[in-house]
This record gives sequence, C-alpha cells and structure tokens, in this order.
Amino acid sequence: MIKEFTDTNSLTVTNKLYSDYLRAFVELWLMSDLGKSERDATIEVVSCPKTAEVEIVCKSDGIIAGIEEIEWLCGSQKLDCRWQIADGDKVKKGQVIARIKGDYKVLMRYERILLNILQRMSGIATCTASLSAKVRKYGVKLACTRKTYWGMLDKKACAVGGGLTHRL
Repeated sequence: MIKEFTDTNSLTVTNKLYSDYLRAFVELWLMSDLGKSERDATIEVVSCPKTAEVEIVCKSDGIIAGIEEIEWLCGSQKLDCRWQIADGDKVKKGQVIARIKGDYKVLMRYERILLNILQRMSGIATCTASLSAKVRKYGVKLACTRKTYWGMLDKKACAVGGGLTHRL
C-alpha cells in the first residue's frame, strides 16, 4: 500500500501534465499581478538597466524545494539560474542559494512568482521533514492530502520533505 503513496515520478517538469499545471499557475499569478496588461507600469516608467543579477538568500533554516520549477520558469524566460544547492538540501539562514541573471524587466516581472514558489514549497518541505522526524519512532509515515491549494506543487514539496504523496 505504501507504494501507492510514493509515486513521485510524475511530479517533475518533464511530465507534460505537471509542466502544463505549472504553466497554468504561472499564467494565473501573472494575471493577478499585472491584471489585463502584459506590462508592469512601474517597470515601464522607471529607468532601469538592461540586465541584472540577483541573489536568493535564505531568511530561515529549512529544507529547500521548488528548484526544478524555478529552473523551468527561468529557462522559459531566458533567465540564467545557478543553484548552490538541490531540492531536499538543508539550508541555513543567510545562506546564498542561487543567483539569477537576465533581462531586468523579465526578472522584475517574475520575481514574486519565483519567490512564492520557493517559499511555499520550501515551507511545506520543512514542515513535512519536521513532522516526519517526530512520528518516525512510531513507525508512522506522513502523507499529504490531494485537496491542497497548489495541488501537485504542494504534493511534490511534501515528497521532498520526506512525506508520502496521495493519489496523484
């Protein structure tokens, strides 16, 4: 029965269903941020450099999740993303975990989405790892529900943190 709860092979951007799901979320978030406009008025009005490089720095200790999703999104927008860590790695507050370089306007347009993905998925992975460690001595496995707000993204984050997936 545990095997039914551990299928993480489909929780990857190489799976068309998963990447389509991620793409739909990104479009929804962009629509929420920008409204009907494809342009961010602030970026259009403010004088800005052509390219920029940013660092992602951890604000707390935890387990990282969402790297594959961020790499996929950065790649789709021609942003160069260099990671110092991998999904499932433990990180410390203040640690630089990534550098992203590319067109300034594109970076600004996607900054919040990239950080939201990383924060939510890492938060879920961190909580899952913590709870899994507490129940391990009882022979209990932690599994996520299928009724999560971010669906498959939340399920993957749970799996990265050591939890089981439930009915993908």
